[in-house]
Amino acid sequence: STMRARFLRSGRRDRLGWCRSTSKVTLPEPRRAAFLAGVDLVALCEVDTDSMNRLYRLIELNDLRRISLARPLGRSRWDFGMFYSARTLTCARSGSVTYREYGTHKKPRKSVLIDGDGNHLPFRCYLVHWRSRRRADGRRARNAAAQSLRSNIHRELRNDRPVIVLGDFNEDPHDSSLSELGVSRDPRRVLAHPRECLFNPSWPLASPTARAPWETFGSYAYPKGRTSQRYQFDQALTSAHFLDEAARRIPTCRLLSLDGASPTAPSSLMVDHHPVEVRLP
Repeated sequence: STMRARFLRSGRRDRLGWCRSTSKVTLPEPRRAAFLAGVDLVALCEVDTDSMNRLYRLIELNDLRRISLARPLGRSRWDFGMFYSARTLTCARSGSVTYREYGTHKKPRKSVLIDGDGNHLPFRCYLVHWRSRRRADGRRARNAAAQSLRSNIHRELRNDRPVIVLGDFNEDPHDSSLSELGVSRDPRRVLAHPRECLFNPSWPLASPTARAPWETFGSYAYPKGRTSQRYQFDQALTSAHFLDEAARRIPTCRLLSLDGASPTAPSSLMVDHHPVEVRLP
């Protein structure tokens, strides 16, 4: 059976740079339950524990469970949360990676160990939210985060554990930090190097199609961008365990929209990124 997971950057930080809190979750109320309907897992970014608890009370689903991964970290903070279906999954916190550089905490990833209902092997789900492009040291910090995350992922892959990475990378699929992480859009390359590479099904979302060159693409709009006005910052990566060349099956990604929110408007008071859904065969 297919497993469906979604990633949503759900809040807006009130200022650039360090912050001690995140904004409240502002998903339009009629869409809260619909966003979770039929989905096995929803990972959230830029949320705090109060927001997770408030959403949990508002969504009346019997099998819904939550994990808050939010906590302060120096002058920054972890800002993740996760909802999941207890009918199909069990989830448990499994750690985080931090390091210090020039006195500042860096945050390569959080991770959750997830076990399925018999249709999928237990897998490690990494959640990432890498440094903004608006920070002068952003590129260097993102490359360092990729190197740190890669060492953890390689350890999992050497032990033959399936891996999924969900997050706001603040990078397009073709940027250097994703290459540093060993990410490829070619499923054959990933199958040929299963202990070194991750597959990125988000690539098709990063550009318009040849048939519709004016269509909206990417999960984030920034009209003042140097190379583009749209970017695919929000991505899902998977290990080779989810690829099946004989059956011609691969993970697939799509962008979602939320009523009342305008991901094409960076000043939106709701969300400023399109949510991403990944389907695992």
